[in-house]
Amino acid sequence: MCKSLKQYALEGPIAVVAIGKAAASMMSGAIAALGTQLDAGLIITKSGHCGDIQNVANAGIEKGIPCIEAGHPVPDENSLSAGKALLSFIDHQPLSRTLVFLISGGTSSLVESLPGGVSLADLQKLNEWLLGSGLDIAAINNVRAAISCLKGGRLAKHL
Repeated sequence: MCKSLKQYALEGPIAVVAIGKAAASMMSGAIAALGTQLDAGLIITKSGHCGDIQNVANAGIEKGIPCIEAGHPVPDENSLSAGKALLSFIDHQPLSRTLVFLISGGTSSLVESLPGGVSLADLQKLNEWLLGSGLDIAAINNVRAAISCLKGGRLAKHL
């Protein structure tokens, strides 16, 4: 069930991370809901979707929220760069700042961090096979999580 950010009693400065094909629109909604509480942000979305960032600028934010475009449905080099940017963004937030994550479809290919011994080419071959396998998205994401440093609860552990 989808809830509005206004329904939560969020206090203090807030950093918002929006990831997925709808990331720019979600960030626009976060800006409208949080106003001046929004202190920092990061958008990671599908290639060609940062143009939707105009909605964010129109919402009145003057903080320069970066927008990173990456590969979908197959991860690309930008997906790995987005993973590094996400981890760096998180690591540079002060402990006093609340982190809010807004996640939409496409996230699993847009942002990634791989363990040693797994190359981007390996990941791309696996994803191409999975997408053609006929497996449902839950099964596909279970396999993706097995070779990710972010998926399967690993990002939560990093936090």
